[in-house]
Formats: sequence, structure tokens, C-alpha cells
Amino acid sequence: MRVVPALDPPPVLQPWSLEACGVKLLSLGDGISNAAFGPAWPAANYIVYVPFSLQKPAQPTGFFYLPAGAAVDIDVGVYDHTGVRLARTGIVTSPASGQPQYVPIAVPVLGVGRGYLAFWKATATAIGGRAFSGSLGCLSWLGLLEEAGGAGGLPAQATFATFSQTRIPMCGLVFDDRVFV
Repeated sequence: MRVVPALDPPPVLQPWSLEACGVKLLSLGDGISNAAFGPAWPAANYIVYVPFSLQKPAQPTGFFYLPAGAAVDIDVGVYDHTGVRLARTGIVTSPASGQPQYVPIAVPVLGVGRGYLAFWKATATAIGGRAFSGSLGCLSWLGLLEEAGGAGGLPAQATFATFSQTRIPMCGLVFDDRVFV
């Protein structure tokens, strides 16, 4: 029997990565829009949790996100599979640009297995990402979760709820910060 070696994490792990929802998202075909999604984030203080799985331990160097043109407070972080927050950017004000932003941060080595990339936004204004035009249930089938968060950014313990939106933010874990130099 041939054993397939474990994969190293990509330089940047984001929702469309193989380690997250990538293959499943691509299988949805034309359901994914190529434009930044709509005029508004679902609600103020809303949190999206994107599942990922690592085959080898890895040390992230920070997070990235894609603002959509308006300055707004955001918080990006990572959680273990039980919903315990491992690291976060803290609340930062995104610039009014459509360029990817990198936030270096001390993130612990992430072990093998499942975790969640989390994105919180203070207001219901636009943010960079992609919209899904299909059935609402499809994205929850991919393992995305949500939370109606509070004004303080990402909580220490997630309260996962079934995903009910059609938007996925463009954000991610950075394992090789040379991508943003």
C-alpha cells in the first residue's frame, strides 16, 4: 500500500484553499460570483467562521483580509475545533482601499486537524469577498458557521450557529509573509 505524504500548508490559507472549502467551493461551479459581494455585510458585529484542516503542524505569521473601499473596524482570528480562540488581530481599522492588508501577529503553532478562520466586522458595510448565488444551505454544508457577535470583536469562546448567508469574506492565515512583502 502506498502512503500519501502529508501536505505542507500553502503560503496563504484562505476560504478557497484546498485545506479549507476550496475543492467543495469550486465544485459549485457558476454559483460563485467573481465580483466583490454586495453593498453590505449581513449585520454589525457579525462573525463568519471558515473551517480548515491541516495535515502538518504549521506556524502562521499573521492574517490578511481584503477591504472593499470603506474604512471600518475588523478583527481576524483563528479558533480550534471546539471554538476556543487561539489568536486574533484585535480590532483594527481597515484602510479605505481595495488592496489586501497583512497584519503580522504572534500565532501559536497550529496542530494537525481542524480549526476555524474567523472574521468579525463592526458595521454592515461592504467588505471584500465573494458571493454565492445558489441555495443558502450549500455554504453551511461546506462547514461554514456564523455568530451574531458583540461590539468587542472576536470572543474568547465561539458560539457556533448554522451558516445562513451567501457571503464569504476574503481573509486568511499567512504562513509565509514573503507573499506580502
